[in-house]
Amino acid sequence: MTYDKAAWLVQTWGLVFFVVLFCIVFAYVFWPSNRARFAKAARAPLDENVAPSIPRIAAGEDHAS
Repeated sequence: MTYDKAAWLVQTWGLVFFVVLFCIVFAYVFWPSNRARFAKAARAPLDENVAPSIPRIAAGEDHAS
């Protein structure tokens, strides 16, 4: 197999692979049963009742004491 044939094969099947992958992700995102999950995730940064999961070091607390 020459380089040109191999490059054509990889480019063609790579395109097919990514188009199929895009269609799967697109269907997952817009599937009606996932609407509530994504709506909850979109509101999570604005929700004041959820405690942040920030590590103690990142929060500025001294871990040496």
